[in-house]
Amino acid sequence: MLAIRVSDEDRIEAAAKHGYGIDPVGGLETAAIIVGSVFFGLTAILVIYSWFNHMYQPIRAKNLPQNTLMLLCGIMWFVGDIGSNGLVKTVGVWAHCRLWNLWIRFFFTFMFSCCVFVRVCALFRLFICQKQCSGLKILLPYTVAALCMVIFCLVGQLVSPEKTVKYDPEMQLCLHARAFHISSLVLRWIIWVFVVVFMWLVRNIQASFNEVRESLLIVIIALIFLVQNTVFETMDRPVASSKLARNAITWTDFICANLTVWVILTYPVYQSIFHRKSYLRHWRSKLMDEGFKREYGIAGNFHSIEATMCILGTSTHKPKPAKSKETWDFQDIPEEIQEVESNDIYTLEAGLADPLERKNQGTFGICTTVDTTMDTTEGIMEDMVMADVAMAAEEIAVVAAIVVEVEEIRATVLAKTQGLIY
Repeated sequence: MLAIRVSDEDRIEAAAKHGYGIDPVGGLETAAIIVGSVFFGLTAILVIYSWFNHMYQPIRAKNLPQNTLMLLCGIMWFVGDIGSNGLVKTVGVWAHCRLWNLWIRFFFTFMFSCCVFVRVCALFRLFICQKQCSGLKILLPYTVAALCMVIFCLVGQLVSPEKTVKYDPEMQLCLHARAFHISSLVLRWIIWVFVVVFMWLVRNIQASFNEVRESLLIVIIALIFLVQNTVFETMDRPVASSKLARNAITWTDFICANLTVWVILTYPVYQSIFHRKSYLRHWRSKLMDEGFKREYGIAGNFHSIEATMCILGTSTHKPKPAKSKETWDFQDIPEEIQEVESNDIYTLEAGLADPLERKNQGTFGICTTVDTTMDTTEGIMEDMVMADVAMAAEEIAVVAAIVVEVEEIRATVLAKTQGLIY
């Protein structure tokens, strides 16, 4: 049955018995496949570039593993569209309707939406609930969503094709049961309603991680593909039989899938290419000034910042131990200092914050001046006094020793960088 090819005339006659016509597959469908492949190729280049620059902190904060998963789901979603929407003649392997409609198109469409949902949930958990999300907790939502979809698709596979998707050998089309269409549409709408709700809840989070504009664009993109899918999939005529419906759905789906990834990654990638150092300093400054220090009283605790950024794509490895003064050499001076111009002493002073914070916290700092280090120690002292007066005296002595050591390191670094200024 799968190998038999029926002429377009015979297919049209068979469709006429059901009260609708069939538009033959032609050049427009081929163009959709080619253009869609090009779109995903460009998005793959964007993601690959981001991975090559994953140490650039504004890019890492966009969660590259999650964006990569979204790209892979988008590609599989597109492949499912080719089979389920009838962009090729439904013969041979393409005649396995439940494979393309259930296990590929619907499964990966839902998983793509879940990636967006998990992203905003992570922001909600961190900034609204003020709870960390690391380790296996990051994988839990994806695992739950995948299991739910496996159960849904497995049920659809086991029940009669008449209740889900069946293959009609005369028309060579995949025909969907109305109940299947409605249930799949309801699930897609539900997940995006949750996305919109959580995006609204995190609309006022810190500027460094605020994605209000990106969220608005993503919601608009999602509404376009949801509304269009709902309109075409609920009409009496099968989507695969209409040239307008199958092409409109396919083009909208792959454009929306690609744009979602571009909306998230384009800005930090653009800044990494054209304003790499200046934007990084600005981003680090916002991270301290507009979020952690003022609102949550972390006061420069970079271990907390590292844990906070883990759900947004930052590495969760343990900080490296601080170097002693004896091992501090010229290679520890940030790249910003090494390239400073002869008359730019302020840039030199700003760059010195990073090695000082690295000495103090065991990881890269985000302060822009040595004065910020002093503010950090003052904030720590205040927190200790409020938490436990009995322990304050001992901790203050430790902090005082750190301040003295920081000042010694500052003098050492300035002495070793004299050649850059004079």
